[in-house]
Amino acid sequence: MDGYIKNNFGSRRGLYQYCKAWILQQFGYWNRYTDIPFDKVKRLIFICNGNICRSPLAEAVAREAGFKAESFGLECTRGAKADPRAIQFAENKGYDINSHSARPIEDYSPETGDLIVGMELEHIETPCIEKQDSTYRTLLGLWGDNPLSYIHDPYNTNPAYFNKCENDVIERTRRLLQNLQCGPKA
Repeated sequence: MDGYIKNNFGSRRGLYQYCKAWILQQFGYWNRYTDIPFDKVKRLIFICNGNICRSPLAEAVAREAGFKAESFGLECTRGAKADPRAIQFAENKGYDINSHSARPIEDYSPETGDLIVGMELEHIETPCIEKQDSTYRTLLGLWGDNPLSYIHDPYNTNPAYFNKCENDVIERTRRLLQNLQCGPKA
């Protein structure tokens, strides 16, 4: 049972967060984060905890598709390189995050038309993001065949979950970008 949890949810905390997110989804809690005026979005801002696994990969996927994108971390070490597993994973999928350098959320300069894309609810409901009137907010996990608002941090997880998570980031970023096809590109 423990192996199943670690492979599919990252950890017991991850399983708990997934269950909590699913319950809230059944009551429509996340609907407000899918009502995005895509024609007004000019730039994607991806946010995760350390800015070394999830958000740099999402940024790379968006940039490769021709969209303006940046990424930041809520609890990161300024200048940290992407996780070596994330670099290798990205390379295997045709993306380059070798030169990525982690940036804390304090470095974010809001612009009109920004779409803040978090991996977890706390990423888009943090006070420095909530006070921005010129930005829109969503959760990456809401974009895909099985929408779910929570994408667990893969940093301290086993290889099976790490790969599952990073594949999920790519797929959901691509799905989000499909909605932006008519919007401005870089």
